[in-house]
Amino acid sequence: MNHYKPVQWSAPVDTLLSLIPVAEYATAQVRPINIAVQHTIFKLLNIGISKCEHYNIMLVYFPPNSKIDIHSDKPVDIPEEIRISQGIILPLQSCDNLIWNWYKAVNPEAIYHYGEEGNWKRVPFLRPWGSELIETVSCSKPFISDIGTFHALENRSDQTALAISIRLMPWSYGTVQTCDALPPIPGVSLL
Repeated sequence: MNHYKPVQWSAPVDTLLSLIPVAEYATAQVRPINIAVQHTIFKLLNIGISKCEHYNIMLVYFPPNSKIDIHSDKPVDIPEEIRISQGIILPLQSCDNLIWNWYKAVNPEAIYHYGEEGNWKRVPFLRPWGSELIETVSCSKPFISDIGTFHALENRSDQTALAISIRLMPWSYGTVQTCDALPPIPGVSLL
């Protein structure tokens, strides 16, 4: 468990599912939830965002038998100390076969960047031929995830998988490997 930490969290999953508008997409998506809905979720979960420098909740949407490319969530155009490195993952629906894989680059030529240069949106991607799988976990239970190390998710099920990824700065600037603090979310504890 070098790239994740299992946590105990009794979040109101059914209520969260009723709040989050979910469109059907043809491909896997990890995208920000509408900011008004995010604020409703933060209030429901009693998360004090006034103490956060920045925050975001991403919808993790994976249709049956889908996957995303290997990437890191650390944009390359910003200082290392303010690059997001960890988030908390909460499964919402059909996540038993949603698999999170971490990779290391074994060939630097396999790394490329996607996004607008200079706009803090260029993120590193890793082509499979230059990668080595280093760790895997099922997204069936909540966990703190290393989102800075190269990773990819795949849904190995015939059902759509839904989860959320919550990023709360400055906590999310820390790394799974070095940060001993839990996210500022009431009711979350390490297993």
